[in-house]
Amino acid sequence: MPLEKGKSKEVISRNIKREIEAGKPQKQAVAIALRTAGVPKQDAIHSYMDSVRSGNPCWSGYEAYGTKEKGGKTVPNCIPKRPK
Repeated sequence: MPLEKGKSKEVISRNIKREIEAGKPQKQAVAIALRTAGVPKQDAIHSYMDSVRSGNPCWSGYEAYGTKEKGGKTVPNCIPKRPK
């Protein structure tokens, strides 16, 4: 399935979700979605760090739902936000 075009956080989040569902690792899915959106890597990193500083450790469109073990570390379990 082709990825959506657009630079909004919602479009990027949907593209990340599609790539993860297609079996790609999370970091690779993020890189593909950002490249498709044409977002400079540095801007994406700053955006993510701003969200972490504001108390949300997850990408836009995702919410923390408990924790999980990853690479021997406890990390937030970020899941897609549920429609209200």
